[in-house]
Amino acid sequence: MLMARIDSADVFQDQKAEFPSGYILRITPSGRWELLSATYKSPTLTLASGSLILNAAAWHHLTLSTRGRSITATCDGRSLASVRDSSHAHGMFGIGSGWNHVQFYNLRVTPEQAR
Repeated sequence: MLMARIDSADVFQDQKAEFPSGYILRITPSGRWELLSATYKSPTLTLASGSLILNAAAWHHLTLSTRGRSITATCDGRSLASVRDSSHAHGMFGIGSGWNHVQFYNLRVTPEQAR
C-alpha cells in the first residue's frame, strides 16, 4: 500500500479508522487494486479500481504520483489509474502492508515540484 498527501492524523483519535486522510493505492496479493480517497469520519471514496495478473512471490514496482489535481498509479510501469481529484492538496506520504508479509526496497520519494 502506498499513501500520498496524508493531511491529517485524526485516524489515531479513536483508532477505528482504516486509513489516514489522504490518497491510498492498495494492491492485494491476488492482483485486485484500488485507488482511494480517505477522510476521517467520512466514507472512503474509490477513485478507480481493477485487477491485474500479479506474481505475489516476485518484486513489483509501484508508483503513486500526485501533481496538482492529477493522481496517477502504476504497477511495473503499467498504468493502473489516472484521475483528477482535489480532496487532498498536500501532506505526507506513507507505506503499509495491512497484516500481510511484504518487503520494501528502493523506496524513493520525489517532491512534486522536482518532477
